[in-house]
Amino acid sequence: MIRAMSSTCLRDRDMVLRLNRQLREHNIDHYLFVEELEFERFKVGLDDDVNLRPKPNGGDNGLGRGGALNRWACHQQMLAIVGEDDTFANIDSDVVFVNPKLIAALECQPGETKGFADHNPTVIPGASFNHMSGMVMVAHGALFHKAVSVSRDELHALCEPIMAIDVSPSDDVMLSYLFQVRAAATSVVNFHDFFTRNTGKRYELTDVDVIC
Repeated sequence: MIRAMSSTCLRDRDMVLRLNRQLREHNIDHYLFVEELEFERFKVGLDDDVNLRPKPNGGDNGLGRGGALNRWACHQQMLAIVGEDDTFANIDSDVVFVNPKLIAALECQPGETKGFADHNPTVIPGASFNHMSGMVMVAHGALFHKAVSVSRDELHALCEPIMAIDVSPSDDVMLSYLFQVRAAATSVVNFHDFFTRNTGKRYELTDVDVIC
């Protein structure tokens, strides 16, 4: 089973609800973590089938280390939802899946993580990893559990070598590192290659992430 989450806010409500409908049509559980101050307005008119949760500790959509650390509790709440045989998916709230083939391709095998990964590795002292876009990041359930079962203090410590090379320790950077280094993924599947095979062109990021 694929268990997906999106960190979102009132501004992205229409987009993320479109994504939610799309994922539910493919039998994917999709959890929306919403800013606490916007939660009541966000849920107006929604049916009970939408898995809506307030972000722990008030939430924060900020960038960099502060935002990543404040949102980490959302990922850790997913530990109780994602089974070790499931697939975990972190999906930006403004993603649109144009080609349903990619939705089917989200499911991971043991030891596997998938995403739109840089071909050139990010190198930090003692390790290297391929940074994956926060647009779509997926991992096998057991890999997700091993990666995300870290304390806030451990996460703070992991930020330091990344910041030392002038890279912002955002959610996507931290998950890329944790999936590939801490959890030691045995396979990193690059969706850039999937996109090229299906469209004949190179994927380019846009303000609204459209995945074909």
